[in-house]
Amino acid sequence: MRDNGIGFTHQSDTDTFFEKVVRKVEDDFGKLPNGDVIKIEKAYRSWFDFAMNPTITDAHDRILVISDHFIDMDDAAHRQEIQNRLNQLQTSAKTVAFAAQYLSEAIHDYFDATNALGMSCADRINLHESRVGSTREAWTAAGETHPEGRYRGLGDFQGS
Repeated sequence: MRDNGIGFTHQSDTDTFFEKVVRKVEDDFGKLPNGDVIKIEKAYRSWFDFAMNPTITDAHDRILVISDHFIDMDDAAHRQEIQNRLNQLQTSAKTVAFAAQYLSEAIHDYFDATNALGMSCADRINLHESRVGSTREAWTAAGETHPEGRYRGLGDFQGS
């Protein structure tokens, strides 16, 4: 996975707090997946186009048409061998078409989930950032800071 940062583009005092929270999550649970939804969507669209291409979706029918040309062939031994191989190829073509569509659905589900998670995190971060900012302003106005210079209530992440 690439290191694209943690996804915060705001420049405020609370960015440091949220960055420390994310770093703590990474320390506890490991590297978070890359949430580049633009690239994930591009991958989905590319794979979807491949999976839905008639060359893939119709290949088994085309192979069947070719196989039918050998039905009246006089050389029974060779005809059977050719049709057996075409049947195997037809089965493989069906499998590729099915697998391509199945993978396309999985990539789309991953895109949707990543996008929803990103939006949910951004919404919650923005909500909490505004709350932290308002609380900080109230404490500053009242002159109430932690003895170490931290704002009370931000917990261990602020001092880590």
